[in-house]
Amino acid sequence: MKTIPVFAALSLGLFARPVVIWAQGDEVTALFLYKAAWHQQSDDGDPVPLPPSQGPFDIFAQAYLSDTLLNDPDALMFITGMTLRTPSGWVEAMEFDPESGSFVFGAEAPSPQALNLRYGPGTYRFTLSSLITGNSVFTLDLGSDEYPPAPKVTNFAAAQRIDPAAEFGLEWTEFTGDGDREIWVEIFRPEGGDSVLELGPLPGSDRRALIPAGSLTVDQEYRARLTFTRYTRADDTVTPSVYTAFESYNLLPIRTAAGGPPAPSSFTGWQRLPNGDLELVIACVPGRALTVEGTSALGAPWQELISLTPAASPAKVAVAASALGDQRFLRASQR
Repeated sequence: MKTIPVFAALSLGLFARPVVIWAQGDEVTALFLYKAAWHQQSDDGDPVPLPPSQGPFDIFAQAYLSDTLLNDPDALMFITGMTLRTPSGWVEAMEFDPESGSFVFGAEAPSPQALNLRYGPGTYRFTLSSLITGNSVFTLDLGSDEYPPAPKVTNFAAAQRIDPAAEFGLEWTEFTGDGDREIWVEIFRPEGGDSVLELGPLPGSDRRALIPAGSLTVDQEYRARLTFTRYTRADDTVTPSVYTAFESYNLLPIRTAAGGPPAPSSFTGWQRLPNGDLELVIACVPGRALTVEGTSALGAPWQELISLTPAASPAKVAVAASALGDQRFLRASQR
């Protein structure tokens, strides 16, 4: 790693220019190298990989420049570019992103095998080139493929009828495996891809994220992206800090319900189960909290017997025999 040396330039005479002094500082502050597998979910079934034509496997590299360098136009103008050399010997040009102050590179492939032909495991070399300081070289090692399992949303049906006026919990399958793990949930507008909400990083053990009331608007369709990230290295004690990871994405639609109060819940069937529990069939609005209450006599206080958030309608609800007691009347309500 190289640092920017102190350099002074002084012109004398009729065309005198001010002295230009560059402060010392590290040129690059953070390096990222990720591989990802992309999936989509369109129903309650398992997510499936994106079509090969959409490049469901990719690699992404990013190198953030230091504030010292970014805030000094005289130094930045002498940066001629940055490249990424892969373990197989390919040299890729990285593109400068002025908004983030970083150099980025990305490539995609129809399969992990195709991606590894050019971007396999091994040592990747980042080279920052400057007319003044020469080449500054940084290396990152990326191991063999360790993609996380594809995250699956388990309440997909309820996520198609979200009440934007109420808090909604998006739920998913367990993020299995070892290592340093984190989860992200992001929601976008389908037109233009504008971000509406970002939740994360969440612990890898989490199975649910709450979308706050008022975050979404009535009767709208959105796109959600659920991400499982497994870091193979995450070290911010060195300079530049370094991060390597494998990710799995799930893209899915979510939709909010039309405005107005929900239709009243109603019982459409019931039966006694062999163990004595009472199974109720209730027409309701999926995704909204449903409560069943009981009372021993009309005019007497009502007692809550069970509360849940149904994923579909009608919902089958089992009330334990021990909770029923001497209740003779039941009612169901949603909020």
